[in-house]
Amino acid sequence: MFKDFVKVIIKKRVTIIYLIFMFFALGFLASNTYNNLNSEYEIAFKSEANITQDNVNVNANKIVQENEKYHNINIYLMISNNDIKLSKEAEQYKIDTKCNYYDNFFSSKGNVVKTRAESFLKDLVLSLDANAQLCYDTAIIELGKANNLIVGAIFTGTGVVAYCIYLFINKSRLLSGSEHNINEHPYFSGSYWKNSLESFKSIKSITNIALLFALMMIMKLLSIPTGFANLRISLVYLFFALISLLYGPITGFIVGTLSDTLGFLLFPNGSFFFLGYTLSAALTGVIYALCLHKKKITFANCFLARFLVNIFINVILGSIWWGIISSYSVHTTLIYMCTYILPKNLIFLVPQSILLYFFLRAISPVLLHFHLIDNSLLPKKIIKKDNEKCTN
Repeated sequence: MFKDFVKVIIKKRVTIIYLIFMFFALGFLASNTYNNLNSEYEIAFKSEANITQDNVNVNANKIVQENEKYHNINIYLMISNNDIKLSKEAEQYKIDTKCNYYDNFFSSKGNVVKTRAESFLKDLVLSLDANAQLCYDTAIIELGKANNLIVGAIFTGTGVVAYCIYLFINKSRLLSGSEHNINEHPYFSGSYWKNSLESFKSIKSITNIALLFALMMIMKLLSIPTGFANLRISLVYLFFALISLLYGPITGFIVGTLSDTLGFLLFPNGSFFFLGYTLSAALTGVIYALCLHKKKITFANCFLARFLVNIFINVILGSIWWGIISSYSVHTTLIYMCTYILPKNLIFLVPQSILLYFFLRAISPVLLHFHLIDNSLLPKKIIKKDNEKCTN
């Protein structure tokens, strides 16, 4: 038993190395994001005046409004989220503010932002008490407590252990080679990802991808009303899912990246380009492929694909990206997620899944006729109808 497990580990060594890097990067990114959202600027001073939190809020807002160099500080959200805090010990006061209300994630350099924050906090202290005595010359940055290396190691250990458990449970099937069954998904097999690159070696496949991608971009102009207020279902995801179903996760990743980038250029809506949404679009293509590529066209698979996209991409990642853009606190981001994004995506989940299922069912005879999918992936009714047409 142990020897078989060792053989499987050796067989999957490349995948395990890939998972180590992937999970470590994921943990590093998660901890870095946490630290970025929870880091604080702190300034301490001594004063004999009776200073209150209301004084701090009023003076901070006044300084930002009256001084042009502070206009990019989101003081409204800082105050409304209680992320500018006054504390006192004996005669020493401290003011703490979250760093993310100062930072411009797209253009500002760290030193520039820190200098602006220090200047703002010093002006705030002097506005509260002109005779205040600073305890130190500069504002101290209190970083978030998550250690990037430790969190990365924890993510790596958890992911690799989980995968090894999977290998141990399925060692007999993996050694026999049955993991290549068309109705199973060897997600962690190197051949699975290698085969998904084959579509870029064929002019016919590239042409098909280009045509479907063009239809996908056109669908950005169309949507279906749901009857719930102004909520509408976009039709883009139908062709996005179809491309991923036919050509696999690598193609889905590339198409998602191009779709978000070109969509921003072709159909600007007044907002700015944010790389987080591009990553979400790319991961959406991967999810569609993992759920649909070389899998039977069933409602369960369509529902699973939409469930993962709605919850992981739209609710979790979408809320995080919007929280970063809007300089929301973690608490405010969670409220935004639970009260707006989550209900909206739960409402959409079933109709989107049904629409996707019937769309793929309706187009599957055409795909089968042009040999774009294997007939073992289709329901028997569709195969029978296609055979009858060929006979006639």
